[in-house]
Amino acid sequence: MQLTDVRDWLRTVFPEAARAYVGRIDAAQERCIGIYDGQARPAVRALGPQSYDVLPVSVLVYWTADARETQAAAQTLYDRLRAVRRPVIGGHEVPLIALTSTAPVDCTRPESPVYEQVIEAVIYYNKEA
Repeated sequence: MQLTDVRDWLRTVFPEAARAYVGRIDAAQERCIGIYDGQARPAVRALGPQSYDVLPVSVLVYWTADARETQAAAQTLYDRLRAVRRPVIGGHEVPLIALTSTAPVDCTRPESPVYEQVIEAVIYYNKEA
């Protein structure tokens, strides 16, 4: 599974975003999301062949100059990710999307005119597509 697969899937989950990017966003565009590599996790060792893998991701919600509106958009996406059951992303069945915080986290930079929130997640997916 690739970050581009996650981006394409998120566009169906969160159509409110005008654009979705991988690795960087166009700071001139409001109401968009960016998908980045998340924090690396230790590899899970098990006996025998492993049938699943993990992809840690960070989803940046880069929204508007209104803090409440940005927080509401990020919370909407967060709630949808919590509610999803066994999606297929990039041809891989996903038995679990583990959100690593209890809510989106503000990460607005002082020099930015647009508020930003981030959602950290670990996507567990079946290796076979």
